[in-house]
Amino acid sequence: MGAPAIIAGIGTAFSVFGAIKANKEAKKQRAAMNRQTQVLQEAEKVKQRQGFMDMLNEKRKAQREARIMRAKIGAQTSGGAGIAESGQLGSIGSLSSQFAMRMGGIETRGAQNAQISGLNQQAANYETSANAAASRAAGWQSFGNMGMSIVSGAGDIASIFPSGGGGGGSGGPSKMGG
Repeated sequence: MGAPAIIAGIGTAFSVFGAIKANKEAKKQRAAMNRQTQVLQEAEKVKQRQGFMDMLNEKRKAQREARIMRAKIGAQTSGGAGIAESGQLGSIGSLSSQFAMRMGGIETRGAQNAQISGLNQQAANYETSANAAASRAAGWQSFGNMGMSIVSGAGDIASIFPSGGGGGGSGGPSKMGG
């Protein structure tokens, strides 16, 4: 087996190794991107729940205001002071329950915002991992391309080295060390 064939074999090995490693990194990149998508979808679901809670709060507020208005109208049309006081007391009770509900909502909102923040951080981490894997895949692809260049230039590369038996020289003293 001549030097060009050996050099071509080495180049082929580089090329195959580079392709295998590039493929593994590409799989890691796809996995990270898939996980990032899942995490972002999860964050979107939490945001949708927040929107639903906001809509329910607005609905409750409108219902409370409607009850207060009905009580006032009822008091005005009936002319009774007792009914007006009852309506006002009912509205005060409604306000206190609404306040308690709002406080619970604030705590829930804070927990949801913390959850969304954590999910966004996870998504960013997965994006970083995907980008790093893509970079490594490109590096291994370049390594494989170098191997193919070695294969195609094996004859020229072999011509650089002197031919002869003894592993690289005339057998005399080394030119490098003296």
